[in-house]
Amino acid sequence: MLVGIVSFLSYCRPEALRGARYEADPEIAQIRQNFRDVEHLANMVIGDWIFVTQYQPDGQQQPVEVKGSCKISKGKYGISMHGNITDPDGEPGTAFIVKQVFVNEDGLTYIYEVPQSLGRAILGVGKVRFVHAEGEPLVSQMRGNWAVLGHELSGKAEFNRNN
Repeated sequence: MLVGIVSFLSYCRPEALRGARYEADPEIAQIRQNFRDVEHLANMVIGDWIFVTQYQPDGQQQPVEVKGSCKISKGKYGISMHGNITDPDGEPGTAFIVKQVFVNEDGLTYIYEVPQSLGRAILGVGKVRFVHAEGEPLVSQMRGNWAVLGHELSGKAEFNRNN
């Protein structure tokens, strides 16, 4: 029985045989702590959102307006976001996935990916801030900017709760 226990420990927890105590990866521990610090904000932003964004395509005088919707969800150590850009008929069109979301007292910073028809995805970054009324943040509205990495494409965005 003793041989079985030692074999099990040597396979599953070799550090225990050296007398070492388990320590979490410091980077993972820091991510967890940062999320715990702003978990109340994450709880406030989860739900369904609609957004309107405008950008200026090359060679066009008028900005193009794009609408869409997204869902913000809370996980154990962070929040996730995914949604669709609405096509001209108002139907869900191109899907996008947010790879990383950072939340702080100001709002959200996110890194997103939009699939392209050639099989490659384009990456972008966005930052939206909570709109304030009477000094308090409204958790039903966020405004900010976005950009596509490696391209000269950028624009403004406004997020509103989808009630």
